[in-house]
Amino acid sequence: MNPPLKAAIAATVAALVVEHCTGLIVLADLLKFNCVVKQEGWGQLYGGLALSLMGTAASQVMSNGIYKALDDRAVVNALYKTLTSLSV
Repeated sequence: MNPPLKAAIAATVAALVVEHCTGLIVLADLLKFNCVVKQEGWGQLYGGLALSLMGTAASQVMSNGIYKALDDRAVVNALYKTLTSLSV
């Protein structure tokens, strides 16, 4: 390995050791991540992401739909009570 490349790698390694609120992010973890990406590829790393996002989106749509339906019903009930109390 030539000296400029070695110096560049050393500088990169030094920059990757980042101080975090819980301590240091260990360089070994970054190297393990790199090995996984090289061996398995990005496709395998994020392979289940699409299904996970679809499940989350479906859950949020249902949750928001139920909330909206209940909110609309509460507004209609409040309006009905107000109108019936005025027509006495």
